[in-house]
Amino acid sequence: AIRQNPTEDPERDYLPRNASDLQTHEPEQEMVAATARALFAKFGAWDAEALLEPQELSFRKSYALKGEFVECGFHRINYDFADGQDMDCLQVATKSVEFDKFTRWLIVTAVSDGAFNAHALAAQQGAFAMLESIDSIAQTSMNQARIAAAVIFFTVGFVALLIGALLAWGISEPVSRLSTDIQQMDEYNGILPEFI
Repeated sequence: AIRQNPTEDPERDYLPRNASDLQTHEPEQEMVAATARALFAKFGAWDAEALLEPQELSFRKSYALKGEFVECGFHRINYDFADGQDMDCLQVATKSVEFDKFTRWLIVTAVSDGAFNAHALAAQQGAFAMLESIDSIAQTSMNQARIAAAVIFFTVGFVALLIGALLAWGISEPVSRLSTDIQQMDEYNGILPEFI
């Protein structure tokens, strides 16, 4: 007895005909379903021209399960430190292999984003945090240096003004006395005898 409907075979119930036909509530099949849907959403067909060349991409699994392709980017860890939430990113690599004139397979590898470079990305984020800290410290130091320079500039200016005022007073006092003495001598000039 040959069965006409493949779903009547209990052994084949768990094997999907196409990876994009997988149900999203099957957690063991979720990565396969997300990868298939993401590739189909991005390239539109399994025999797309772009898939003949090797591809590397990263996408959000939660969006791929809805049939949308949302890229993550390779510079991110699979964890969003700002929001504190799992980014659910997957990295995928594809390679098209031609066996004969009529047979071509698309080999797809999917891993959790950051599976091979999580330590390097964590170190990179640590280095970026350290650079931001150093930049903040440098900015604070520069601001303090500017304030100190302004205080020194105004202090030196005030001291120079004070010294100038004291010198002006110190010089003007003897000149004033000399002027008074010359005026008094001029008054005595008419009183003194002619022989002087």
